[in-house]
Amino acid sequence: MTVGIRIYPFTELEATARKEGVVTRGDDLMPPKFYVANGLEACIRRFAHDAVAGWDNETGSRS
Repeated sequence: MTVGIRIYPFTELEATARKEGVVTRGDDLMPPKFYVANGLEACIRRFAHDAVAGWDNETGSRS
């Protein structure tokens, strides 16, 4: 599971990420790099954690 929006080269999101220091001039964006707006990461991670709580990886269902 990933958190955030994938940053693609030459997009408005890349420009925003550069302004906020999420990516720098030398960063290679071909491998996935993800953007999460400031202040939302903890909330999203908590939501994602709660969403998979009790998930059984062997059966692919809730335990």
